[in-house]
Amino acid sequence: MAMGKPTVASDNGGIPDAVIDGVTGFVVQPGNVEAMAEGILKLLLNEELSKKFGNNGRKRVEDHFDVEKNLRIMESLFNNVLNKTI
Repeated sequence: MAMGKPTVASDNGGIPDAVIDGVTGFVVQPGNVEAMAEGILKLLLNEELSKKFGNNGRKRVEDHFDVEKNLRIMESLFNNVLNKTI
């Protein structure tokens, strides 16, 4: 997604937190090879959809997965906890 590419991924682990089905790509059930292949083919055959999902994915990465931004948030959380326990 960071590279502006659409995603087809299985619904396990932290994937649903990153990939939004129908927005940044397709999320399929683990082990469902047919659904995985169908999602890949949809993207290969529909350039407009691929670009839309890719752009949406890139924006999602920029908005939610920026290292500096997340570091500042974590630092603030730690400081709040430390200030309450001291």
